[in-house]
Amino acid sequence: MGPGCLLAQEAQGNFDDAKRALKGGDYIRAETEFRALLDANPKSPELLDNLGIALHLQGKSQAAISIFERVIRLKRFPDAVALLALNYCQNHEFGRATPLLEEARENLEDPNILATLAPCFLEAGLPESAVFAYEKLVKINFPHTDENAINLIRAYFDLSRKLLDLLISIPQGVQYARVIEAAKNDGSLDAKSLFPKAYQAAPYLKVDMSIGDLIKRLGSHPRDPSLLYILGVKCVEQAAEDFEKAQQKWAGSIALSQLVAELKDSQGDRDGAILAYEEILASHADAPASIHFALGLLYGQRHRWEDALRQYRMLGVQNNGSLYVTQRICEALLRLGQDTPAIELLGSIVSNPDAPFWALRDMGLAEQHLGHEEIALKYFERARQLDQSDFTVHYHLSRIYRRLNKMQAAANEQAILKRLKQPQDAENGPVCLVATNCSNTTAKRSK
Repeated sequence: MGPGCLLAQEAQGNFDDAKRALKGGDYIRAETEFRALLDANPKSPELLDNLGIALHLQGKSQAAISIFERVIRLKRFPDAVALLALNYCQNHEFGRATPLLEEARENLEDPNILATLAPCFLEAGLPESAVFAYEKLVKINFPHTDENAINLIRAYFDLSRKLLDLLISIPQGVQYARVIEAAKNDGSLDAKSLFPKAYQAAPYLKVDMSIGDLIKRLGSHPRDPSLLYILGVKCVEQAAEDFEKAQQKWAGSIALSQLVAELKDSQGDRDGAILAYEEILASHADAPASIHFALGLLYGQRHRWEDALRQYRMLGVQNNGSLYVTQRICEALLRLGQDTPAIELLGSIVSNPDAPFWALRDMGLAEQHLGHEEIALKYFERARQLDQSDFTVHYHLSRIYRRLNKMQAAANEQAILKRLKQPQDAENGPVCLVATNCSNTTAKRSK
């Protein structure tokens, strides 16, 4: 046997070892071994794909994104497309996730991939795809049947809201929207009163069409008010019917309790939603990360920053690599006056040439709060390059330029500020731009 054959056998053995480590849950070892194999074959889509999976399963979202982006440039493995979309969703990069989700929707024969992507469809504002996914998962009794059934209810609600919003924007749809709104306000069942007229106006629609059949027609008739009206009403009725069944079948389900909390929040009852989430955590030690995150967001809206930070830090390793989670943690740290931990948190993110706007802005804020104005200036200027219309960045640039005696630059920023409108908080008025000026922040600094 020649040396080439021996090397090939050794490489295959190393690959098999790495795959066993991945399958056995030893993700750190799997990552190490796949990286070693890539040293010899750096353009192997199979090796890169497996490395991406190992990184994803460790919660290293940004690293996984970088690898999966390389994979799909070489070969569009369905799992790579799906996991790249999932990681984009976890970072709330829905604009980048949406085309991948639409591509993945065409290859959803594997129920495991379907279950992975179904929550992304909801988060990315694609409830029609979420309905398709969860209807299939419910039909095959895929594990976590209560979660799938309740997420299907959530998808029906979301699709109904999306269609109603679209209906209002179409002149011919206003009559249908008014009927729906009137029925909602008086609790009647008259939302279907214009169904005969709608069917007459759209002969391609049949009375016996299911929700799935109607969703398929959206591709060819995306702005037909008759279709939007009928499908929207059918979705909300199906959601209500399934919700009533779920309350009887899964009375103690975490997923059901979470949906109840979300409905309270969507109706403006934030205190009721907070109480509902707190009750879930009090009675379920195994509550999923999404409960902690949702509660953290609500605490933040109530300016309970220490409570918010506590919830974000309970999310676990699988979420630690998410930029969106990092953004929320950073927000809480800045509100609490913990600038040094915020800088430590953001260091590896802002060192990247492609650092997101929010990270550069928040790094600038933290450095400015510590009196490092020259350093803060660099981050604010980088942030300005990414978003020329952000009031906060121009505000802080004007102050720093003035303090550094760069008066022309400060005047330029002031001129921009006059054209921009100061952001408003729906409950508390103008958004606080400097932590020292915030009367409602937990931590106050002296100027």
